[in-house]
Amino acid sequence: MKDLKYFKTKDFHGALRHFFKSLNIPVNYIAEEPARPQDILSRTYKEEKEPFQLMEDVYFLGMVDDAAFEGGPSLDYRKIESDYDGILIFGVTLQPRDNGLSPTRSQLAEITRAFNREFHYTPVVVVFRYGDSLAFANAERLPYKQEWREGEKAGKVSLLRDVDIDAPHSGHLRILSELAISRSGKQAVNTFAALYSYWQTVFNVSLLNKNSTKSCPIGISGPSGRSPFQGSRPSIHYSRAPALPITTNCRKSGRNTTPRILSGC
Repeated sequence: MKDLKYFKTKDFHGALRHFFKSLNIPVNYIAEEPARPQDILSRTYKEEKEPFQLMEDVYFLGMVDDAAFEGGPSLDYRKIESDYDGILIFGVTLQPRDNGLSPTRSQLAEITRAFNREFHYTPVVVVFRYGDSLAFANAERLPYKQEWREGEKAGKVSLLRDVDIDAPHSGHLRILSELAISRSGKQAVNTFAALYSYWQTVFNVSLLNKNSTKSCPIGISGPSGRSPFQGSRPSIHYSRAPALPITTNCRKSGRNTTPRILSGC
């Protein structure tokens, strides 16, 4: 992945499509036109809270599941009534906070949890656009303790935030490039399970450390939890393999920029 400048030259929906296409990830697209946040988050939108007041438009990009890999239509997300091996992708545009400030980590996390609670049978990834920056977010999925409650609740949120569209850190681009898959050959990824397994491999501790540089160290921290992709699969501990590939944060301090994994938001 050379750059992210197409997020400037294309509309947000078109840029999201370009991003996942560049990773060779098949997506069954759902809607091109933006929707109001309260229409998408019909049960979890909280108008009185500041994070939700920052939301402008929501783009329901689509779903990645086995059907998408096979070139067929995905199950209608409105008809999913049990844990489903797939992931829904949303794009959200945000307006600046007072004084032109970017959204905080906690604000991004609260919006992400709202999406995951709204679509509790299907894991969700949210791509945020605010000013000239991007953020990627997901929440771990935890089973309800009460047996009578269906689906999974949203747990800790992992974030990749403040990614500069015009001049992204080389560490960010390197990590994003690792998400790309091959659809042919010995290392072909042609099912959702294979995608899940591949992304686990890409984002294990040893590989992250190998791909990092002295000027761009990558650290992993956070509690253990179930992967948002997990469904009925065994538990995964973040200390060994991050649940999703969008778990780093690039914070700038003077001239030094250090991508770090943030979880437990």
